[in-house]
Amino acid sequence: MEDGFKFFMPIQKDIEGNNDDGLYHVKVGVASGLEDKQGDTLSVNFLNKIVDQLKTGISVEGSRLKIPMDDNHKTGLQSIVGAVHNAWIEKNKVFADFAVADDWKPTIQGLLKIGAKLGGSVKGKATAKNDAGEIDDGFISKIALTDTPAAWDLRGTAEECTMCSQIAKTLNYDIEKSWNGSASNYTDEQYKTATLWCDPAVAAGTMSAKSGCKLPVKDPDGTLNPDGVEAAWGALNGSHGNMPSMPASAIASAKTKVTGYYKQLGLTGLGPLKKSDEDEEELQILRKFDEVIKLGIETIKNRSWIVWQKKIGMFF
Repeated sequence: MEDGFKFFMPIQKDIEGNNDDGLYHVKVGVASGLEDKQGDTLSVNFLNKIVDQLKTGISVEGSRLKIPMDDNHKTGLQSIVGAVHNAWIEKNKVFADFAVADDWKPTIQGLLKIGAKLGGSVKGKATAKNDAGEIDDGFISKIALTDTPAAWDLRGTAEECTMCSQIAKTLNYDIEKSWNGSASNYTDEQYKTATLWCDPAVAAGTMSAKSGCKLPVKDPDGTLNPDGVEAAWGALNGSHGNMPSMPASAIASAKTKVTGYYKQLGLTGLGPLKKSDEDEEELQILRKFDEVIKLGIETIKNRSWIVWQKKIGMFF
């Protein structure tokens, strides 16, 4: 929001932390335009469709039902954490405002109070992809509150939203997107010049720029975009759980370029998505856990029990 635009809204919040509708609200990022841990990328078009679906809910026999928020994609009535009341897009992420069920309120409040880094994930079915290989259409059945979201840049986005119900009633609009780095928003030539690195096959003419170039930092007209630079820095530091599929030398070169862009644009720090040492330690633990699980599956297939006993010592 620009400094020149100000408004006054009386905050009505009771002693229990509820909104003026009597409910405890939390806002959380549930979908992102960055590549997730499964290698999927959502187009800007689909992000907007997700917002529409979260706002309108699910149609059942002519009635509209709010989309539920569950506990880490679990099923059953006891796992329902709350229901979505509103959604919007902010910096290429879909945020949802959900009202928390009374039984879950103490748990959610407690986790947020101690600084637990919670995020959101969507569950549904993809029905189409665009020419850039991004998921471009589909439907959402529910969303989950979790500490390991598929899109790693959503981890830590959950926070209390003490004015959510009033904002929804007073300002009936979506927050405008300040950054649109989806490959589908560019021509092939524009994407080549907007990104930090391209596979050599792009220059050889055997691969399209939209398929082989990574980390856009410029708008289609060639303007350097601050949000794009920050998003690129986050990706270069593993903000969504894994590093970009680029050579190590290319990653180092890209970091140097981004550092220069920070100075050029007058940005401070290392970017909002730069992980702390604590985050990095937790990420390494999660990666090791994934390795243990994969090793366990391999062991079961090969029945290499002795190998399992020896290798498990690598991690604990």
